[in-house]
Amino acid sequence: MAHPHSQIIATPVTPRRLAEEISMCYHYFQSKERCVFCDLVETEATGPRLIHANESFMLIAPYAARFPYEMWILPREHASHFEEIDVTTAGVLAESLGLAFRLLDRVADTPPYSFVVHSAPSRERGMVHYHWHLEILPR
Repeated sequence: MAHPHSQIIATPVTPRRLAEEISMCYHYFQSKERCVFCDLVETEATGPRLIHANESFMLIAPYAARFPYEMWILPREHASHFEEIDVTTAGVLAESLGLAFRLLDRVADTPPYSFVVHSAPSRERGMVHYHWHLEILPR
């Protein structure tokens, strides 16, 4: 029987997918002197993959999505660590997340999904090349 549930997983090591993403962002920053996610926020602000935007976040359908109806929530302002958002911004994020889930329920008939926060490792502060974001992955 299906049931809604959440899990929070913390590890003492950086997951491989996140390490690869951070590495890619570092190489992009080295060549362009800009954060790839900041460039993505700028490009997608008027692009065809923009689903919704508010003062703090953008909800987009990523280019070459891995799953049908995959969505990302990107902070408009550069920040590498999710845990550093303030209470007001967390409320705006909750509204964006709620909208994303309602849209997903409407277009895909309430599919199972995962949502994952991609945040820089806590021991590495102030990463100019990495931008935290949230990925919604329908299954």
